[in-house]
Amino acid sequence: MAIFTHILRFVSKYLPLGFTLHFVFGLSVSASVDQNNLSLDDVLEFTVEATDASENPQVDISPLSKNFLTISGPSQQTNISWVNGRMTSTRSLSWTLSPKKTGHLYIPALAVKLGKSNLKTNPIKIQVLKKASRYKKDDSPNHFIQVLVDRETAYLGEQITVTYQLFTRTDLSIESVDLPEFVGFWTENLYSPRQINMREVSLSGVRYKKAKLYSVALFPTKTGKLSLASYTVNAKVFVESKKSKRRDPFFDIFDTFSSRQSVRKVLKSEIKSIQVLDYPNGKPSDFTGAVGSYTIQTSVDVNNVKANEAVTFYIEVNGSGNLSLFSLPDLTFPSTMEVFPPASEIKKDSFRDEITGTMRWEYVIIPRQPGKFNLPRVELPFFNPKTKNWKRAKAHSILVSVAPGTNLSSSPQGLTKQEVALLGKDIRYHRTGIPKWNQGKDISLIVVVFYSLAACGFIFPGIINSFQDKHLQGTGIRQSKKALQKAIKSIKNLRDDQFDLCAGVIYTYLKERFYLKTDILDPSTVSILLENVILSEELNELVELLNRFDAGRYSPQSSGLDGNIISTAIGVMNKIDRHG
Repeated sequence: MAIFTHILRFVSKYLPLGFTLHFVFGLSVSASVDQNNLSLDDVLEFTVEATDASENPQVDISPLSKNFLTISGPSQQTNISWVNGRMTSTRSLSWTLSPKKTGHLYIPALAVKLGKSNLKTNPIKIQVLKKASRYKKDDSPNHFIQVLVDRETAYLGEQITVTYQLFTRTDLSIESVDLPEFVGFWTENLYSPRQINMREVSLSGVRYKKAKLYSVALFPTKTGKLSLASYTVNAKVFVESKKSKRRDPFFDIFDTFSSRQSVRKVLKSEIKSIQVLDYPNGKPSDFTGAVGSYTIQTSVDVNNVKANEAVTFYIEVNGSGNLSLFSLPDLTFPSTMEVFPPASEIKKDSFRDEITGTMRWEYVIIPRQPGKFNLPRVELPFFNPKTKNWKRAKAHSILVSVAPGTNLSSSPQGLTKQEVALLGKDIRYHRTGIPKWNQGKDISLIVVVFYSLAACGFIFPGIINSFQDKHLQGTGIRQSKKALQKAIKSIKNLRDDQFDLCAGVIYTYLKERFYLKTDILDPSTVSILLENVILSEELNELVELLNRFDAGRYSPQSSGLDGNIISTAIGVMNKIDRHG
């Protein structure tokens, strides 16, 4: 009994240690491929296997991206086997890889993490041929991707048209496509079909099925030698399998269905190089990057306006070239005109694989003073790569006549309209008819009343004037005190055309609250009149708001305001109201 107890203590003490040693020293990882010799359009299966691991291995495959393209993966698999009473478990991860180039390639030793253990796989050597050995009897490949480049030398910004076409002698299905990264180019898609359409063609006397895969316009953005990466297609190719030796007609019926098998292929186009040249001498100082052939024209919606009314100035550029890669030169407008940031749009069309289109700019301009003004003459310098010289598209300046605005005429003696209305009550007109004088000697009651009224007019003029002054002053004070309340009530009831009406409410509030004796109110006038009345910080905020209202009236997308327009206006009026 003592011996049994001793054995039991020994087992309980050292058995966990044995399992731990087995777990640590039994861990191993290995890497393998299904083939070491393959062609450039073939794929290989790369597998990392961990033995006696309690979890799946974590593998860093980033070093593979130098020589291989990952088509799919990883796929996981777990196997458990018993040999002579001993259990062995393996966990594996597999990837489908495609070589990027020919020659001797290496799959380096990869870092693998198993729990807290860090291990490495064995390196593998791969031989990649340009063409598979089965093609030796026929120099014509069964399938390939052709890349067509319309020019291999181009100027900076000049269009280069690249087209990729698929040729195949066997049936295949495209599973995925990997578009190349055109480093150093601005791209514009010309053709990218949703469905591939095949048609029969003859190439060097060999019959093929041909499909146009992709067409793109490239505009180089830097000089030097630039490379066009491969266009990659991951496909399943259907090939004939070995025929059965049986000659039974019954089984030959089923052989027709089993004689074809699919093989995964990765087709890559040839890598092309483009030599990009810099512009020749004579580049204009106002050149903004336009390359191609262009014309320009300008117009306005009206040629005759009044002060403080908007004019829309249109600039339109038509032509072919790098439409998305240049802008207009800086324009200088008359100083008496307020110019808002332009709204622009571009319409493109790929006519015969050439990018053509129209670029349009719309400037909203508000003349602040009457007179005749010339809008700036617009010129666009560009480089024409076909003629290899510099050209300039020109548009003549446009004359705009600005008449005085209806709100520029002030009231007599600087009075407001309300004061004029009050004074108008005192105006009496002379009688133009011949009066019927009293021929009698007695003075009638009418005459007495008439002279009494005339005497009152001479005796009490001071009293009347004093009453009018106090009445006018009281009216202004009452309006000033109620200006904010009135403005807030009006602005909250706005529904449509908020920019225009909201600006009108604020101008009315400013006149009533700060006793402004003029109807000529715009952002610059408000800034001058209230310069010494309210704080400069609040004044700047008010002027900025009024400018943004003007922008919203004529070009809402340029104002920069969102749905909080009412609350913004109320907040500004609350800040400045205490200075009234």
